[in-house]
Amino acid sequence: MEKKAISITIALFAVLFQVSFIPAFFFGIRTPGLILALAISWTVISGFSEIYIWLIFMAVLLDIFSFQRIGINPIFFIAVSYSVGFFSRRFLLDHKIRGILILIIFIAASTAIYYFSAPYFTNLEVINFHDLKNLNLFYYSAGGLIFEIFLNSAFLVIVYFFLKKIENLIFYDEKAKNRKK
Repeated sequence: MEKKAISITIALFAVLFQVSFIPAFFFGIRTPGLILALAISWTVISGFSEIYIWLIFMAVLLDIFSFQRIGINPIFFIAVSYSVGFFSRRFLLDHKIRGILILIIFIAASTAIYYFSAPYFTNLEVINFHDLKNLNLFYYSAGGLIFEIFLNSAFLVIVYFFLKKIENLIFYDEKAKNRKK
């Protein structure tokens, strides 16, 4: 029960942080994907079968709070999480350098896919080539993509180690409770 309460709290805070706090620092450019980093980290730590419900919950909340079409983010995050879960079972992804580099490759690929597909699935930020003076070229350039990958990778490392600490504390508390019984 304690793990569910912590999972709900993490999901709510992540969505609220993604929608309200992060855009204040990245005004005019794409905001980094805290939810994407959380989805990948959570999948590696807990496994796809344990977190897919929380991912759907978190992604639907993200769609609601960011005024996007409902369903775009859940489909994307479930696909990313499933592929990360598939590969994390085949490769040992622990918090060593090799595991972190593989996770950064996953977040880079996921960021690139979302970067190029998001304007087609949402009505937000569609390129209008007839009004070039209002077009933020960095937003749609390779530099913008590299900048977003860098920020998402930084979020991934921070979120991964944060979730790993929380998971270890919960697991340690559950082991201690089981010993007392």
